[in-house]
Amino acid sequence: MPSLPKAMRLRFKTAFEASKYKSLRQLSQDAGCNPSQAGKIVRGSFDTAKDGPGLFGVWRMAEQMEVDLKDLVPPSFDHSDRPGVAAFFKRYRGQDTSIHEFSDILEFCDIYAEPNRGRCKLISQGPRSLLSEKTGKVDVERQQEEYETWPAEKRAAIFNWQRRAWQSGALAEPVYFKGSYGFLGIDLEGYILRAACRVLGDDLQPRLLLYADMPWQEHRSTSDKQRKALST
Repeated sequence: MPSLPKAMRLRFKTAFEASKYKSLRQLSQDAGCNPSQAGKIVRGSFDTAKDGPGLFGVWRMAEQMEVDLKDLVPPSFDHSDRPGVAAFFKRYRGQDTSIHEFSDILEFCDIYAEPNRGRCKLISQGPRSLLSEKTGKVDVERQQEEYETWPAEKRAAIFNWQRRAWQSGALAEPVYFKGSYGFLGIDLEGYILRAACRVLGDDLQPRLLLYADMPWQEHRSTSDKQRKALST
């Protein structure tokens, strides 16, 4: 994993290339900074420097490129504050378990309807679920639309896993993952540990509650897909 200054510089460069700007000098001037400031960032002049380019200057340049300052900061994958699969199943009481048993960790979970006719339907997305971390936003409709465009083989694999979890009442298994971690623009390699159990929702209808974590992971190179992540 690159150092923080280098990682931030790479994300800054990606944001610039995806912006309306053709000149780093013009970007600096429009942000009210020294004309050479943006160029110094992209060239790596601050990678090992004692003093950085200045928070407020970078913030103004981010505004000019129409991205948030937080998008220029590489994400941390410290999942130490997540509940974990053991805590997830500790709240499971069998087939009559209410979703209220999970009230303190629902922000880390996604809720699905009964998997039926080869299709999975997302009902609710936790703001801190792995799905939300991967996509960078809570948008149930958009996630469902994206799911519908996936290859039939991938949708079938997800359906079969959810169906087994539904029929057994509770299920957990590791899934190997290697690739770009979506919105975050980082390549990861490791295992996603996914868990699910059938619960009774607020309306007393059965639902499938999903929790996932990535406790074993290896950061690899910064992804070329950052441009897309930063420009959407």
